[in-house]
Amino acid sequence: MQTYPQRKRVYIASPFTAETHWQVTQNIRRAEAAGLEVAKLGAVPVIPHSMYGSFDGELNCVFWLDTTIALLCVCDAILLCEGWRRSQGCVEEAQFVCYEHPIPRFYMEDAGLEKLQAWLPPKPWQVWKRSYVGSQAWRTGREYIEPTRELAEKRAHAFKCQGTVIDVTILPFGDPPPSLGDAQCQSQAKK
Repeated sequence: MQTYPQRKRVYIASPFTAETHWQVTQNIRRAEAAGLEVAKLGAVPVIPHSMYGSFDGELNCVFWLDTTIALLCVCDAILLCEGWRRSQGCVEEAQFVCYEHPIPRFYMEDAGLEKLQAWLPPKPWQVWKRSYVGSQAWRTGREYIEPTRELAEKRAHAFKCQGTVIDVTILPFGDPPPSLGDAQCQSQAKK
């Protein structure tokens, strides 16, 4: 059975509204860029800008504040991006996490990503294996995710003891899977 890591969810608070559509689009891109950095750290970025950006102007501010508060309630932390103090929505989100939903706050202008990385648990390890049936080799994909490299190595050793396993690769979670072409798999199976 495949297992998945429990990742922390980090809410991205960044200004959205602006005077022109171009400026709104730039605000969305800045929030997405912050979210990408959070994802690279191994957390799940919750970016309302990306989720609802195309709804701009269709619903009132009360709906949006209620929606973002609902999203914040399922998050483990908040990252307040540069310019958040100029945004009424960001200020209200920050007040909500200060007084009603106390979760860690990280400020982009105050080394927020570095502090977020220190707060996050270490990335888990993924174990990939390739097996063969008859003379055909095939990759089964990521089979297990372990919280530490030591546990991943034990799992890999157990796989290697199985007669159908060609090789096992251990990578930090989030790294791309090992790439093996069909010809490489075929030659490995014959060995």
